[in-house]
Amino acid sequence: MEQRSKELLRLEHKDSSLSPLESALLLCNKDSSSLTKKPPSDGTPLTAPLPPSQLFQPINIPDFIVPELNGDNYRIWKENILFQLGWMDIDYAIRKDEPPMPTDTSSQVEIALYERWERSNRLSMMYIKTKISASMRVSLGECKNVRELLKAINEEFKSLNKALAITLMTKFSSMKLTSIRGVREHIEQMSDIAVQLNLLDIEICESVLFHFIMYSLPPQYGLLKSAYYAQEEEWSINRLLTMCVQEEEKVNNGDGREYTYGNPGKE
Repeated sequence: MEQRSKELLRLEHKDSSLSPLESALLLCNKDSSSLTKKPPSDGTPLTAPLPPSQLFQPINIPDFIVPELNGDNYRIWKENILFQLGWMDIDYAIRKDEPPMPTDTSSQVEIALYERWERSNRLSMMYIKTKISASMRVSLGECKNVRELLKAINEEFKSLNKALAITLMTKFSSMKLTSIRGVREHIEQMSDIAVQLNLLDIEICESVLFHFIMYSLPPQYGLLKSAYYAQEEEWSINRLLTMCVQEEEKVNNGDGREYTYGNPGKE
């Protein structure tokens, strides 16, 4: 009883950011062990069965909370949604086709199978709709089942992803560092855009990123470029970043000493 009271108290003080639907789903794990527990062999009497209001125990949800879907988090949002629905065991309608609606001649197994699918479909759609904006719910229209809802959301973001990809690609290909300063931030920003493009299925491999970065550097890095192209050795992005930062410091400090680019750390 003490442990059960603690669980109920913890539920009362749960994070207020949970939606009403999420809070309700936490109570779906029925614990009927007190009704099936065998009497102890030493003759100790069983405790009285718990009232129905206490037969439901909270489920510990994952540490993360699924964010609301927006224009740039669709891929992560979908992964989190599918994980959450699966973890709550209400993803049956996503994994299985809709069974035939029961008739007067349907068996108990067929009826139970349909009821399981219908419950999964209803709760999944309710949960997903709490994680998208009201305006998007209107634009998606009416969907008969959770598969149709997920497909409609995916189609909605295909067009958004195309527009985002064009914007990112235009920015990526036109980026230029206009002075000797700020090279670290410049390279990190280009690397971040490359990651976003890869997530949109536009592959920017490391060698392509490397040459885009080299092309974007100002004339003050001409000596570094010449040193790289004169070598057979390939540099990684991290190596390039290190070299550029050292070159930036050298120029800013007015250091006119010759620098050996083939081996960082030597002068």
